[in-house]
Amino acid sequence: MMEKPDDERLMLYTQFKNDLSEGNLNEFYDVDDLIAIADQAADLGDDYIQLEAILRGYRFFPDNEELGVRRGYIYHDLQIKGGAEGVASQPLGQNPLWTLLRLLTKVDKIEPYKAQARLDKLIDRTEEFDDEAIIQLINVACNFRLYMWLKNKFPVLRHKTTYLPTLLFELYRHSDEFRDVHFTLSLLEELTDLEPFNIEFWNATAREYINLQQFDKAITPLDYAFAIDSEDLMTIELRGITLLHLDRIEEALRLLQPYYKANMAADNRLAELYARALIGIKRFDAAAKVLTERAMCRIDDFTPIEILLKLRRPEAHELLSLFYNYCVDHRHANDWISRIEEFYEEGDFYSAKEMYTIEADFDVMPDNSMANYHTSLYLSGDYEQAATLFMGYLTDKDQNIFLTPDSCVAGLLSLCRLKRFDEAKAAVKALERKFPLPYLGSNWTLSSTLASIGFSTFLNMLGTMLLFPDQFDIEAIDLFNPNEY
Repeated sequence: MMEKPDDERLMLYTQFKNDLSEGNLNEFYDVDDLIAIADQAADLGDDYIQLEAILRGYRFFPDNEELGVRRGYIYHDLQIKGGAEGVASQPLGQNPLWTLLRLLTKVDKIEPYKAQARLDKLIDRTEEFDDEAIIQLINVACNFRLYMWLKNKFPVLRHKTTYLPTLLFELYRHSDEFRDVHFTLSLLEELTDLEPFNIEFWNATAREYINLQQFDKAITPLDYAFAIDSEDLMTIELRGITLLHLDRIEEALRLLQPYYKANMAADNRLAELYARALIGIKRFDAAAKVLTERAMCRIDDFTPIEILLKLRRPEAHELLSLFYNYCVDHRHANDWISRIEEFYEEGDFYSAKEMYTIEADFDVMPDNSMANYHTSLYLSGDYEQAATLFMGYLTDKDQNIFLTPDSCVAGLLSLCRLKRFDEAKAAVKALERKFPLPYLGSNWTLSSTLASIGFSTFLNMLGTMLLFPDQFDIEAIDLFNPNEY
């Protein structure tokens, strides 16, 4: 088949898509047209158009080898059970795609070394590989975990490919997955030399340097990308990241300001980057407004809420309520739980406390979260709330069950932090009368007994210290921040 230029392929793809949507699909697409449309759709990730083109071609040209083998690949990609295997079981044609399809359908049945031997034979007997064959050769090799073999075959393959940029680009994608940084950069350097007006290659080069934290080197490829299209959103995003890391904040603001609202509901980082730039010049109110707007557009994106939590902004509370409802409605409860646990384990007790507070507001807090909730209240400095909860548990008989060592210690220490020593004294005496505390388990265990003894000792020590408030040293008895000796 004579390969069509990229611009002609794109034109055919667009025309076919329009004809299909309008119900005016005529019969004047020949077999080469349909193959080009299918390949263009595959490049764009448009499975629907790819399938339509291949099935239409198969209906009108059932004996065409090129269409037949492509049908097998799309069946495999769409996981149509038995479809790819059925096509692969047909008598082999001359196109190397047949051999590659058979290997692809047997990834779980053939050892990698056997697949490697078959690929070696295929390369030896094939004079040249067109675009689709190169794409599938690299795909099959990586499915068999033959990346190093593929890398070693690169010098041979570059002399057998009909279009070198395709080989370079496909290898780049896989080398990037394997974090083979130096090889990746060498491939991108060659791609930018061959196609200097392809903005995707310049952006990819910049992204590699950003991943390496080499932001000074990322600027040059971004300059080239910016010269090609100064309004490309990916270029703007990468340039914004780079400028912020280089502490060129004012420049980042000028770059991002006209675009941060573009596709606010889409999966991009422009609004977040603009907010970070505003934070960099201490315009916190403006940053909070941008982050809130982004979060309201995409409540499933937790990043804006997380930044607002780090800034201790009040806007985070309402957004957390919306995020909690989203997690419940979409059965993503684990997302909520993992966020709290991550904050707590990392020592970000303020953020953890804010999330636990949402659970308390909705009255859905699990019993096993209560201890962490009280700990987070105290360690985040929310002494008023910790003290209020504790005093409520203490004075309301219906809530006595919540008088656990964690809630009591957090509450008593909070009263002391607030210099409310008389209330703390009275609370200690009240707790001593209620001791031992209610135990939620069915049986006392050794650990619960030891905990009870330790809590009793704490009450005795605190009660004694409160007799001399002028000499009171809370750090000496703060169980949440133990002194090291």
